[in-house]
Amino acid sequence: MEALIHPNTIYVNSKSIETELYNHITAAHPSAEIVLIKHNTESYNSMYGLSDHRPSEHFREKKTKAALLHREAKWKPDPNGNSTDFLPGLMISQGCGFGCTYCYTERHFPNNFLKLYDDAFNVVEMIKQTINSEQAWREKMLAVAKKDFEKHRDNNHCNNITFDLGCDSDCVLDNQLTSHAGYSGHIIDIMNQVSLIPGVKTSFATKSSQFNRFLSDIKRPSHHRIRLSLMPEHHRKALEINTATITSRLAAVNDLVEKGFEVHINLSPIIVTSDFIDEYTDLLQLIDNSLSQRAKDQLAYEIIFLTHATSQFECVSNYAPKAHKMMVEGPLPIVPKPNKPNVLSYSTKDKVHLKQTIKGLISNITPYGRIRYCY
Repeated sequence: MEALIHPNTIYVNSKSIETELYNHITAAHPSAEIVLIKHNTESYNSMYGLSDHRPSEHFREKKTKAALLHREAKWKPDPNGNSTDFLPGLMISQGCGFGCTYCYTERHFPNNFLKLYDDAFNVVEMIKQTINSEQAWREKMLAVAKKDFEKHRDNNHCNNITFDLGCDSDCVLDNQLTSHAGYSGHIIDIMNQVSLIPGVKTSFATKSSQFNRFLSDIKRPSHHRIRLSLMPEHHRKALEINTATITSRLAAVNDLVEKGFEVHINLSPIIVTSDFIDEYTDLLQLIDNSLSQRAKDQLAYEIIFLTHATSQFECVSNYAPKAHKMMVEGPLPIVPKPNKPNVLSYSTKDKVHLKQTIKGLISNITPYGRIRYCY
């Protein structure tokens, strides 16, 4: 069953209690206990006694805790060029209520329950400043990411610069932390504010299907791209604990496209099993059978093969042994990446064949879905 955010304990930095987000979090979760803390580190460092890094506590903390943390930092965009032109240099939030066993943020933050930062709305001003200096940031993009803006390199792209709203959390789940009867939620608020800035499109990836408020309260849907992550359903059950089913995510694609959103599909992460070809043939056929014609006409894929980490082995093997076995005991070995020895993936040589295989399946089964990137 898909997780919903219902924390019974919310850690709040004492400097955050006068903020707009504090008012919305307390209105959204009036029965939650508010625990004031002086320093952000108290919310995730187990030495303070507020969090517990034992694997046995992994999901209990994700389901029962959240935090509103204070931050005073200068926001700058981070040239990316993959899913979007820019990532925010600072994330709106960090952590998640889902339990994806391959989660890269949990390589650094064990028991990573949702933490929202009280300066989240600064992302709007960051985007305005970037757009006002578009040529300078275009040059920066070319220098850092070695790519031009999407609108210049992609003939299918609209005349907008794209900004990801965060990759250290799930924005649909995040929005539930502040959504209440009188307020749509901070993510929807930010999306509506950004959509008023000419030449901008937001984006985020999700494993949720809870889009009711997005469908009803987003004012300019065409200014946003949402990426639904998909994998075979029996993989999801093992690897993406508490997330939405694959069929419900596909239904959400149709609903969002009908409303006017751009919606792409992430095949991510691809776990190679001995039945890899059959599993992804079935998944692509399910996509083909499920999507409306309107959804197919605008479809694009992002494809990412598994990355895992040695730092997660003990934790994941403890709370999700089936998932751990699926990731580390497949027919192809996962090996350290040359530039990141703690990060494991399929070898460069193996990926050459894997990329050819998945691209061939897409070409045969869903030829209308272009591939934005594959790595």
